[in-house]
Amino acid sequence: MLTFTPNLADRFQGGGKRGFRVLDPREQMDLIHPDDAELLRSILNEAAEKPECQSQSINLRFVDNRGVYCWMRCQVRVLTDVRGTPELIVGKLSDIQEQRLKEQRLIEKASVDSMTGILNRKAADHQIAKSLSTSEKGFLFMIDIDNFKLLNDTLGHAAGDEALIHFVSEIKDSFRQEDLIGRVGGDEFIVFMSNTDQEEAACIKAEHLLLRLAEWEKYALSASIGIASYPRDGRSYHELYKAADTAMYQVKERGKNGYYLLNNKGL
Repeated sequence: MLTFTPNLADRFQGGGKRGFRVLDPREQMDLIHPDDAELLRSILNEAAEKPECQSQSINLRFVDNRGVYCWMRCQVRVLTDVRGTPELIVGKLSDIQEQRLKEQRLIEKASVDSMTGILNRKAADHQIAKSLSTSEKGFLFMIDIDNFKLLNDTLGHAAGDEALIHFVSEIKDSFRQEDLIGRVGGDEFIVFMSNTDQEEAACIKAEHLLLRLAEWEKYALSASIGIASYPRDGRSYHELYKAADTAMYQVKERGKNGYYLLNNKGL
């Protein structure tokens, strides 16, 4: 039976009000995040089986009286009798919410392209590869700004930066909120549209982006867009990236300002 000290009741939902049969998988521990309950059971079992270990710790999410999950570090230790038989497990909870938030902010900062606010190359590669492992279908878009070097050289870097920021805003507006968007080069971007095999929908996204770019009056912007279908055109991220890149260069060879869906059609 797991019990908490009374001061938990002041902060956490259900804390300290009753005991929990923590080793019973049917027991609902309403003050702990459902995904973390099994972790708590595991560390308590391990502590009981290995009383010679001085202490063990784990990070868990507790729900406070506002209904917000907060990260806590839980340290446990086994108390034994004179014969070394485990009698009791005691634990200490430490608030690490602010520490976790700081760590998350650092991770997010390291993952973001400083100018455009989207994923940088390393983060985009990692997150898209991760998404492929859980998606059964999708489309990878390689998007390159046409003649960007010329714009930069003739109008200056400030104009180039402004064009990049506008370009990214149009990509965001053209795709779904859940789609992964990254900057993989100076004027090259990548988008992974997951959980769809509707080729028409992928083509509509590309057409919509091209139309929005053409409507911007400040600078002349267009793009070459290559699209590869997952898993048809590649089962790994490397294979899919190469396929989308090949499709993009098909557009460039045809005069730019268009899209090409590998093994299908283009504009």
